[in-house]
Amino acid sequence: GTSNVVGSFFGCAPIAVSLARSLIQEAAGGKTQITSFVCCSILLLVLLFVGPVFETLPMCVLSSITLVALRGTFRRINDLRNVWPVSKIDAMMWIISFLGVVIVDIDYGLLIGVLTSMLILMGRSQKPKTARLGRVPSTDVYLDVNQYFVTLEIPTVRIFQFCGSLHFANCEYFRQQLISVTGLDPYVIATTKSLEQKYQQMPISCITPSRKGVEYLVIEMSAVSYTDSSGGNLLSQLSKEYQEAGITVCLA
Repeated sequence: GTSNVVGSFFGCAPIAVSLARSLIQEAAGGKTQITSFVCCSILLLVLLFVGPVFETLPMCVLSSITLVALRGTFRRINDLRNVWPVSKIDAMMWIISFLGVVIVDIDYGLLIGVLTSMLILMGRSQKPKTARLGRVPSTDVYLDVNQYFVTLEIPTVRIFQFCGSLHFANCEYFRQQLISVTGLDPYVIATTKSLEQKYQQMPISCITPSRKGVEYLVIEMSAVSYTDSSGGNLLSQLSKEYQEAGITVCLA
């Protein structure tokens, strides 16, 4: 009723079916709203005139009619077998929605499924995929060095890829992943160079051999569709910190 009241202001088609009747209409070949009109007319006749005929039928017989109409829905359980090998998270969303509908109710089950999907999407946006890129020889293609061993890194350059929006909720995650994936901690590098200047007899290769020679840090942001003021301030702060460590930060 609420849907029809709201939809009447926008020229929407009238809504007059439930889940079970929708599947019956689809199986019968219904295509237009006339199907709902016929369904309501027959339902009215049953309630007013034909009802007493079904009064003596056992409840299990009436339930079987609904089960037959919903057999297409029950067959959807096979979808879980196909989804599980592809994504465990999507499979868990399927299971939670299914159990919510079966145990609680259709409306609450769908609401639980929607809320679960939103929470998972929020979790994924806070911890997107990151990678350290290397170049495929004789090409301009850059891929994850941990997945494609044919890639080669430029000795003086580190390329860090961030595949997601950069905002206030994942700024700290961005910083941690940047340092972890590239192995370039600006505070450690700056401290090491300060010690080297103070103690010239201690070569830097004895302290940070893996970081020697890196002059540029490229942050590959083609997959970053959005960044807020917190993300912008983080990039500016990182640029200053790496500049003090003798490394130039570039955005691509």
